[in-house]
Amino acid sequence: MRIHSELVNLDYNPATDVLTVEWPDIRACQADEISLALGDIVGNIRNFGVRRLLVDSRKTAGGISDGQYEKVTARFIRDIIASPVEKVARLESADAAREARLAGLVRGCRMTIAFRNFATREEAVRWLEQGVYSFR
Repeated sequence: MRIHSELVNLDYNPATDVLTVEWPDIRACQADEISLALGDIVGNIRNFGVRRLLVDSRKTAGGISDGQYEKVTARFIRDIIASPVEKVARLESADAAREARLAGLVRGCRMTIAFRNFATREEAVRWLEQGVYSFR
C-alpha cells in the first residue's frame, strides 16, 4: 500500500508489517523539509502500528551540513525508538563519511530496538521477516 509523502516514498505491507522508506536524492532539500519528511514517517509508523521498518538509503546524497544531518538523524532515531518499531533494516548509501557519522549516532543512542545495515534488499527483508523480538 503506497502512502503519500512529499519527499519520500513509503510503502506499507500489512501482511508482513513492513514499512519501506525509500529516500530520494535530497541534495536540493533543506533541513526543515527533511525533518518534516521524517515526521511523516514516524506519524505513519504510529498510525499503522508498524513494527518493522526498512529504510533504503542507497540513493541518498546529502545536501545539508554535517551538524544539521546529525541533529535531524538523532531526532529520527529517538522518535523511532519511542515508536512501535522493534526492528529496523537499513540499506546503506555509498557515502562512507555519512555511514561513519550514522554509525556514531547509533552507538550514542540507547538502542531498545534491533538495528542492522545491509547491502542488499533481499538480506534486509529476510532479516526483518525472521520475527520481531521486543527489547522493551
